[in-house]
Amino acid sequence: MNFIYIYRVPYSKGEEKYLDISKKVAVDFFNIPEDKIDSKEPYGINICHANDPCHFEIIEIQNETSLHWSTKLNSFLSKNNDELTNNCLLLFEKLCRSFCIRTIKNDDAKYEVLNDLFEAEESHMILSANFGNRAIIKAKESSPLQQIHYGTPGSGKSHMVKDLVEIIYPDKNDREEYMFRTTFHPDSDYSTFVGCYKPKMEGDNIKYVFTPQAFTNAYIKAWQKPEKQIYLVIEEINRGNCAQIFGDLFQLLDRKDGVSEYPINADADLRQYLEKELGTDSEGIKNGKLKLPNNLYIWATMNTSDQSLFPMDSAFKRRWSWKCVPIDYNNTKSSAFSITIGENKYNWHQFLKSVNEKIVNATDSEDKQIGNFFINGNVDERLFIDKVMFYLWNDICKEEYHTKNNFFRYFTDEKKTETEEFTFNALFESNAQKLLKGFMNYLGVEGVKLEQSKQQMEELTQNTENITVEEEPITESDNE
Repeated sequence: MNFIYIYRVPYSKGEEKYLDISKKVAVDFFNIPEDKIDSKEPYGINICHANDPCHFEIIEIQNETSLHWSTKLNSFLSKNNDELTNNCLLLFEKLCRSFCIRTIKNDDAKYEVLNDLFEAEESHMILSANFGNRAIIKAKESSPLQQIHYGTPGSGKSHMVKDLVEIIYPDKNDREEYMFRTTFHPDSDYSTFVGCYKPKMEGDNIKYVFTPQAFTNAYIKAWQKPEKQIYLVIEEINRGNCAQIFGDLFQLLDRKDGVSEYPINADADLRQYLEKELGTDSEGIKNGKLKLPNNLYIWATMNTSDQSLFPMDSAFKRRWSWKCVPIDYNNTKSSAFSITIGENKYNWHQFLKSVNEKIVNATDSEDKQIGNFFINGNVDERLFIDKVMFYLWNDICKEEYHTKNNFFRYFTDEKKTETEEFTFNALFESNAQKLLKGFMNYLGVEGVKLEQSKQQMEELTQNTENITVEEEPITESDNE
């Protein structure tokens, strides 16, 4: 199927799909220079069939600008008719009153992403898009009011939530006013989530006052500012006992048209505080009843490797939308990360792919895989041991020691047929560097000598699937 893709052109008609994109997508996905984009969001997008006759009439000639655009569009289409007969997308961009035309062929991963969007029944605002694995983050006009973002450690769950909120509130001051964050942990309970009486010094006297926590603060703000979207962000939701933390608030999660369908009675302490803050006539506490308003969004993150800490019951899970945050092996930022062991450097993404395959084979699950942002930048030998190797040993290999699933190993012969196990404690002995190099060799991760040119290192980070090294690869003898 052929498409014409039109970016920020207001005069359009015909069979087309209208979308919105964020500034982040314009820069990261479509590679539009940030200094060419104005501050207004979202940006309009139209996609239509390239083989539809109406594509020559897409721009109505209403002024000089559209005349210039229409002329350039038709000229481009007539000169590139061969491209249109081949499956491709045509990308048209309007940048600061100038126009840039590029083609996106059907073998480009972007083609599949945009095709998915075109085929979708509803329109979306595109908050972010990953053309590597076709993962698309779409926020409908009515975004999920309760959503859990789940994924492996380091997959970027918290960062995704942050990006989503930043789309709505680009200004830091607005985010501080309209977003409330909390983190669940094993000691979390109703009082740390909602609030309780705490002592407060007033002169020489101790007075007990109700101290609101994240839920109550977000609840009040949502009722006070009905025209604003208020976000309650819960980090690591499964590290706490949700039944104990939510208590009877659990019932409020059933919503109809965004408002709690089954209000509950507020306890005396909370009722008194809310009546003071909202007023007795407010729908948020009228007749002592609590109900969530339709502008209060409760978004959470969940680490799949910790899901057994406090299992969620099915009734609780059913009240949430679930969004997987996959490992992004095509992320340009993390693909440049490196691991330095002695005089050798190893590409983080090549290591990631190899070790994650071992994790799946050892655990028969994807839950304990490592995300691309498990580390935040280049790491040296000591940090690699303390953070990455410790996680691999403690969460996976320790229980698999002396079994075939343990991948804390190195080859003992040049033919790579015999292996030897090692433990985490062995990485603190004098031969630690040799073990780590042997471990990388066992995983099939090739190293690059530190003295290699910068250009060779850049080539290595650009292609983690098929890495070739100009210099002689590091062998087992180098590790000696």
